[in-house]
Amino acid sequence: MASKSRLCNLGLWGSMVIKYLAQIVEGGQLKPNQTLRAEHQLPTHMIFRYMQLSHAFQAQFQISPLDISQSTLERYLRQPGLQKAIAWIYAILLKPSGSHLERLRLKWKADIPAMDEEAWKGVIEQIP
Repeated sequence: MASKSRLCNLGLWGSMVIKYLAQIVEGGQLKPNQTLRAEHQLPTHMIFRYMQLSHAFQAQFQISPLDISQSTLERYLRQPGLQKAIAWIYAILLKPSGSHLERLRLKWKADIPAMDEEAWKGVIEQIP
């Protein structure tokens, strides 16, 4: 088990006003150290933290270029004067997603090969 001292200090990045992945990514790639230093007035000794971040970024996001877009939930959470957050978050999380329904349809189709589209529509209509 890795000790906390070995992990990248996220609080340090936050103190440099870098809190979102979109702040360090440009064109689907991690911004160069020089660019981050210029944009956020990072001290020189942050080069080692940048190298840690770069390594973690490459290990975590092997898809290139990385597509960063805000979800509905992120957009809502970043609103100033956020009200009724819990209710809104639950509404977003419980909202049925077409992709989930498609996966369910494929599972049903695999288990019941004779099921046609009309039968599937009947199943969907039964969902509260």
